[in-house]
Amino acid sequence: MISIDHLRIDKVAKAFKELGIERVKVFEDIDPQLEAVKYAVNRCGNRYTDYAFYVNALLAYRLKMKGEVFWDLFAKHLVDHCEEFEDLYHVIEFIERFTKEFNTLAQLQKIKRLHRIRTCSKLYNLLGKGNYAELAKKTAICVGSPLHAKTVVFSVKMLYYTHKAVGKESLLPFEIPIPVDRRIAFITYTSAIVRTDMASPKNAVAMLMRNSHIVRDAWNIVASASSIPPLHIDSVLWYFGKFSHVKDIREVIENIDGRLYALLGKDILVNLANELFYILNL
Repeated sequence: MISIDHLRIDKVAKAFKELGIERVKVFEDIDPQLEAVKYAVNRCGNRYTDYAFYVNALLAYRLKMKGEVFWDLFAKHLVDHCEEFEDLYHVIEFIERFTKEFNTLAQLQKIKRLHRIRTCSKLYNLLGKGNYAELAKKTAICVGSPLHAKTVVFSVKMLYYTHKAVGKESLLPFEIPIPVDRRIAFITYTSAIVRTDMASPKNAVAMLMRNSHIVRDAWNIVASASSIPPLHIDSVLWYFGKFSHVKDIREVIENIDGRLYALLGKDILVNLANELFYILNL
């Protein structure tokens, strides 16, 4: 059994509405993935840096390391080679070499996808226009995946981060859903916005991963009710997802980044943590 709990959605949506979009963007500012993007952008400038992060995000699945480590490694290698880029195809060749060395799980599948992306070079013309919804649709067509596919959605988020890194702020469209991974499934479980009949957290998270469409639907409702687009909410959930090993809500509250407390205030963060880790309070 699996179902959306609308009472819990109301509570979580209220916490996000109180947080607001500007405070949500503070979570983005401390995201290690954004820090990796800034590192590369500050050293490579506009030398196809946006395209490199966008394309590599389409291959960022079944990683052999944590996501933040993967993107830090990619940024450092990009900085070492970006001066060599004269066109889009040099970027593709660089990412192919990087994939063969560091992103080796399902490597043949990833290289095949990369070659498919190579044939969609017209997508590059969309990267700087800020029409993220159109880009997501055309990216999905290019790689032959659904619009809600994790890597399609994530490629848009990483492109958004390249824009944010140079001071271009924007609001991501509501029609682009959250990319469901284990961190998102875990917070979906602990917030109880989707209920399952699984006794153990591990089995509950596994069921949520198998039913990712229900997870997306639930967070889409939260997004609509809080007036915060799903991909922005994603940064908050991704941050709190690192506490998946914690059994006591007090440990979560004690270990929230001090920068967040300083910028956002303790009361609003404690309230948000209590809603996102509702199960720990039972």
